[in-house]
Amino acid sequence: MRFTLSKLSTAISFASVVSIAGVSPYALANTQVTTLEKTKLSANKRVESKSQTELDSVSVSSNLMQDINDVADYIPGVDVASMGRFGNNGFNIRGMEGDRIAITVDGLTQGETLDPPSFAPYEYFRASRNSTEIEHMKAIQIVKGANSVTSGSGSLGGAVMFTTMSASDLLDGNENQTRGYFKFGYDERDEQAQGTIAVANKFGGLETLLMYTKRQGSESSNHSGNPDTTGALREKPDPLDFNSDALLFKTQYQFNDVHELGLVVENDDNLSQVENLSRVSSSIQRRFSDDEQNRARYGVFYYLTLDTVAFDELDVRFDYQDIFTSGVTNMHYAACLEYSPSYQCLALGEAYLRQEQRELTQQTSTLAFDFSKLLVTGQMRHDIVYGTSFETRELENNMWDHRYNGLTTDSGYQQLRRPLADGTTHYPIKDANFIPQTDVAIWNAYLRDNVTVTDALTLAAGLRYDDYSYQPEFDQYFTNDQGLVKDVDMNAFTWQLSANYEITPNHSVIVDLGTGFRAPSVEQVYYGSRGATVDDWQLVPNYDLKPESAFNMELGYQWQNDNGRVRVSVFDSEYTDFIDNVTYTRDLATPRTKRVYDPSCGCYKQMEVTTDDYQRPENIGEASVQGVELDALYRFNNGLELRAAYTHSEGEYDNGDPMLTVSPDSAVVSVGYDSKSLWRVMAQVRHQAEKKASDAYTTNAQGAQVQATDFLSDTSTVVDLIANFDITDNMVINIAARNLFDEEYYNWQRIRFVSEGSGGFRGGVANDGIKRYSEPGRSVSANINVRF
Repeated sequence: MRFTLSKLSTAISFASVVSIAGVSPYALANTQVTTLEKTKLSANKRVESKSQTELDSVSVSSNLMQDINDVADYIPGVDVASMGRFGNNGFNIRGMEGDRIAITVDGLTQGETLDPPSFAPYEYFRASRNSTEIEHMKAIQIVKGANSVTSGSGSLGGAVMFTTMSASDLLDGNENQTRGYFKFGYDERDEQAQGTIAVANKFGGLETLLMYTKRQGSESSNHSGNPDTTGALREKPDPLDFNSDALLFKTQYQFNDVHELGLVVENDDNLSQVENLSRVSSSIQRRFSDDEQNRARYGVFYYLTLDTVAFDELDVRFDYQDIFTSGVTNMHYAACLEYSPSYQCLALGEAYLRQEQRELTQQTSTLAFDFSKLLVTGQMRHDIVYGTSFETRELENNMWDHRYNGLTTDSGYQQLRRPLADGTTHYPIKDANFIPQTDVAIWNAYLRDNVTVTDALTLAAGLRYDDYSYQPEFDQYFTNDQGLVKDVDMNAFTWQLSANYEITPNHSVIVDLGTGFRAPSVEQVYYGSRGATVDDWQLVPNYDLKPESAFNMELGYQWQNDNGRVRVSVFDSEYTDFIDNVTYTRDLATPRTKRVYDPSCGCYKQMEVTTDDYQRPENIGEASVQGVELDALYRFNNGLELRAAYTHSEGEYDNGDPMLTVSPDSAVVSVGYDSKSLWRVMAQVRHQAEKKASDAYTTNAQGAQVQATDFLSDTSTVVDLIANFDITDNMVINIAARNLFDEEYYNWQRIRFVSEGSGGFRGGVANDGIKRYSEPGRSVSANINVRF
């Protein structure tokens, strides 16, 4: 379903008539200092890091945040890594990204990625980590810096913790009542229409929430470019249509002041269709895809409030989560019939439909026990939280190859060149899997104590232990004939110390010391060994891998009074045991013939080889990231508000090469005005420095520095204007004009993955093809929120 800007006013008018839900009047959202009240013990209650940002549902709506890209735009030091067809691969915090950032929903870990680097250019499949519907979240908490005591595996650079809505977030007081909320929004950047409806009810001790969100849209627009070209020259993003449906149901019954029992159900379904015009080539006459990402969660929780020696509150949760990712790539493909001696195609055959189907299923069951206890000893107060959890995961990867006689599925399957061992004579065939079916068992225990020593001094200390066990299973689609795959066991200890000392009522210093770890993914442990033969190894697994680890030191100073605050912090993060592939060479028992590329002629030749080069993942990488962050806010009595935030980070590996994942310096400056009655307005300036060539190189085997990417981002300054209007006490309209001055700019975390190329199987851009990766130009978005 595609909308145009001309339909925006009609959509808003329609929504104004049929709206039956909403939120209370909005204050001008301050995305850096929102504080949320926590009434029950949860994973989020253990977070005490001072380097954190919390966004609530009002901030998300009033700032017209559609997804995690918008969330990151307003927080210096936080970015999103865009991975093309399969969307985003999580957050980038201080140079760490992907699985090196912990992501949880109500404390539940959100799976792991499957994205083999050798297959990435083909873009047939990528299992990423973000199908969370932010409309269903009452809080998004972003913690910068290593802190696995809070978030477990993955929290090397930080953590992002989502907390789902509850009925109490829509209800007023403790009386029996039914309340509702409706929201409709439109975003010109990707022609997205979004609608949310929620109904909450309280009857006696029973509270129930039902919430549903629907989204429809197209590809994210770029700034400008020729829409008619195809292949590597294409200057516009490939056409895309997406639909998503998200459901949240939560109910809980409070038997009395001691016992409470609840149930939660989440279901997110995401479908997208892409017409890959940028991949069209002589052999690929058309390429189009159908992708799906679904997440289902079923959970029960029990709260016990009882003054005992061991605890005051007990939170028991059981969750089952099923994450399914599917990528189906269709190509009208013409195979090469004749090759030159240098392996150049001389003649193409008739085109036929070729279909690559790849899937990953991740099923997780988690049982968690969290306790809290308040102890007062003399003048000291101890807020103690501790607990344990048991988790099992099952990962299953399936890959199919379909080839038809013609360009349609009803043309029949092609015959194989030779029958398979099981007697199969025609397509489809099941390809060897990237990873074996793997069972993962995880156990952890933690303890944390927040100590109020005096009115001026508070301390926090935490300790956590995690134990991981991997057990692969083998079949004809993932063999282990060479014995390269084994069971894997590993563990990790992490700790955290912090102190906050108030020098005077307006001045304080904060010290944070924290450690983090990331257990290797199943891909890192097992990918590459499928079907390995005695004389042909390519990527060999390493069952002695250790978790990656991090140590973060942070020192901050804060001044604050009733009207404002200024916070400055410096940090130093040291990373060890990074997992990277190391090349080895072994002698072959019998020489063999191999097609080898000869750079002297720019062609391929058949050569006899006596050795075999292969790679093996090792814990060899070390890196460090240092930086400074500034956050300032001041509110004048006349309703005017000023805010500024800035971050600077530098990162390098142990050989001196810069870390490409570290973003350039960025700053956000905003000026807001609250009329104290019916409207608010805010102008925001987002600035990003250029990515310099001196920060984007690698050192090759000869010791020479070579450019690591084909493209670098320039300096950019983007102005956004956001306004909020209280139509009634229960109706709010929010409008945003983004990139007000139509700046053409590129995001470093997006274009660093782009390479020069000729399209086709391995993609790439040529000439002005890089324009299709520019950020959207001037655009308008709006939403209406109504409470009933």
